[in-house]
Amino acid sequence: MTAGRRGAVAALIACLLLAPISGIAATFDQVFREGVEYADIDPPAPTSVKNGIEVVEMFWYGCETCYLIQPYMANWRRTQPKTVHYRQLPAVLTADMDMDARAYYAARVLGIQRKIHVPLFRAIHEEHRKLDSPERLAAFFAEFGVEKDDFMR
Repeated sequence: MTAGRRGAVAALIACLLLAPISGIAATFDQVFREGVEYADIDPPAPTSVKNGIEVVEMFWYGCETCYLIQPYMANWRRTQPKTVHYRQLPAVLTADMDMDARAYYAARVLGIQRKIHVPLFRAIHEEHRKLDSPERLAAFFAEFGVEKDDFMR
């Protein structure tokens, strides 16, 4: 997938997520047409929850749109009923995205995913840090009290 196509996909996803938040009055059926902008999944895809709705946020730490919608996603999550089950899934569409996914899963295993998620986005998008190797990520994780050996494991 080219960078331009990734950007277009990210922009579409952002529009879908931000439209309800920004107060756009049009309903989904007025803006998006089945068979044109989307396809109905029938039968529904299986989910990892038995009761309720599963929402899976696919993201990439290198994606500016993903970074920008984080506060909106956090607010949205707080307003959902207990029947909405939310989880994050790092997208790995190219080899470049692999290291970020490894950072996400390392943070989960180390029990600091919630603590490090937004700061990792900020380090990449605000501080323009290159966190593209295990060594650089280990140094970043060390800022949050993680020993290099623990991260590397």
